Amino acid sequence: MKTLLDENIDVRFKKLLANIEVYTAREKGWQKLKNGELRKKMEQEGFEALITADKNMPFQQNLTQLSFVIVLIDTPALTFEFQEFFLPKTQQFLSNPPNPLPKIVHVSMEGTTKGNRREQLQKLLPAGDLLCL
Repeated sequence: MKTLLDENIDVRFKKLLANIEVYTAREKGWQKLKNGELRKKMEQEGFEALITADKNMPFQQNLTQLSFVIVLIDTPALTFEFQEFFLPKTQQFLSNPPNPLPKIVHVSMEGTTKGNRREQLQKLLPAGDLLCL
């Protein structure tokens, strides 16, 4: 699954994703792109997934026309020490994605998700477009 790590995901995350074709926003020269521009570039280059910690992204994009899945890591901090806790669930999804793909995969850990983000996402998307891990 051709995957892009958003600029808010530590580049060390890439090395831990075994058997996945992963690029970083920095490698692609896309680290300064706004979400709409990033989406166009990803679609042009055939990316299938975006791993991000940008909790606002699902609410800023028209998800109905999205051609890739947003893997939203719901981490309380943007440090690698926190992000690596989400690796097993992220790896599991990318290694064996369901068909059809959801629009959003919400990856969280009990006790770390702030507020009611899962409920907000459930209101935003039809049932088949949201996968919670």
